[in-house]
Amino acid sequence: MDNVIGVGLAGLLAQSGTLDAAASNIANVDTPGFGSRDTTISTGPSELVRNPNTTLAGQTLVPGASVQVGPLLSSDTPTFSNGMTPTGAPYDLAVDGNGFFQVEGPGGQVYYTRDGAFTVDADGNLVTDQGAFVLPRITVPPGAQATVSPTGVVSATINGVPTTLGQLTLASVPNPSSLEDMGNGLYLPSADTGPVTTGNPGAAGLGTIVEGSLNASGTDLASSLVTLIQAESAYQMSAKLVSVGQALDTATTQMA
Repeated sequence: MDNVIGVGLAGLLAQSGTLDAAASNIANVDTPGFGSRDTTISTGPSELVRNPNTTLAGQTLVPGASVQVGPLLSSDTPTFSNGMTPTGAPYDLAVDGNGFFQVEGPGGQVYYTRDGAFTVDADGNLVTDQGAFVLPRITVPPGAQATVSPTGVVSATINGVPTTLGQLTLASVPNPSSLEDMGNGLYLPSADTGPVTTGNPGAAGLGTIVEGSLNASGTDLASSLVTLIQAESAYQMSAKLVSVGQALDTATTQMA
């Protein structure tokens, strides 16, 4: 009976992760650059409950016996969209193709993001909504309005003179689905990501930059709603399995 309860509890944990991912996807259907969370549930390992050649009631049971310990949430990975939404905002930037923006968080940590909803802070720095510096750092002089070319060249007209302010680069991530979600649209490489390289937009397989647009969320609303309904049903079934296991335990104890 303990195994029945264990399988039910494993199901609750696995479906809880799926429910969390589906709810997160639905909540971020309009979040720029959001990596839709795709989950996979797999069969858990087997647990040996009877050794081979066990003697029972005078008979030798040659094969052993195993039971499954329940389902496991085996993966929870992000999927990014190549879709774009025009906004007209001067510092909203989208990547048309492969590549991630690089931003500098607290302590100098470099994060990767597809959320190009940038702005200029009080010191003229190009930053994210949370104040993280866009890398390479770009500073826009007071009163100037910068533009970004498809190849990442940032320029502005200062005192009537066209001036280059800097060059934005993009990061090429070999395995984007292995990135770890750190919140606020920021991601870090994992052990499975592979070596991340940087380069100018439009070169070495990197996409180009589209000014006045944002990358769309990776969420497919219809698919996420279906996943949510299925996970809710599976969660309820796992809860019933736990309840049945508890009832069997109680009945067995009363018979003892």
